[in-house]
Amino acid sequence: MTDSAQLPDSRIWFVRAERDNVLANHFLEQGIVSMGWGIGPIRHNDSTGEIIGRLAARFPHEKDGTLQAWAGEIRRFNREMEIGDAVATYEAQGRMCHIGIIRSLLVPFDIGNFHEYENDYAHRVEWLYQVSRDILSEYTRRRLGIPLTLHRLSPEASAELRGHCSG
Repeated sequence: MTDSAQLPDSRIWFVRAERDNVLANHFLEQGIVSMGWGIGPIRHNDSTGEIIGRLAARFPHEKDGTLQAWAGEIRRFNREMEIGDAVATYEAQGRMCHIGIIRSLLVPFDIGNFHEYENDYAHRVEWLYQVSRDILSEYTRRRLGIPLTLHRLSPEASAELRGHCSG
């Protein structure tokens, strides 16, 4: 483990490793966080409307609000996550929250046979810490359970995780 001073003093990104955390071990083994929706490659300059249109074609029965939320997550993953940002994911089998640092902008990444989506993109991550979910406050555990693929943890939850990243 390295010194927790490596983690920036900012809110930590949280990337859910697919439904039921089925990709958590893949994220950790490959040193990535990834998102894939099966809508083809997303270009940096794609508008929210273009992304929503592609999501609507792929998921025609989803509500507009859901499509807008997903498009927002895709845009944040593509445009707002930066090299040096702290990121976390949850691995349910071991009940561990893993925390690392983003080390690359988006790179194409073949997730293989893990799910039906193609054209996944990933940020390379240097995984530095693991924190048992069992030692976290109820407040922070709830922040980890927010049912979004991508979100920023609150300042309080981020500070609590950072506080457990030492030694």
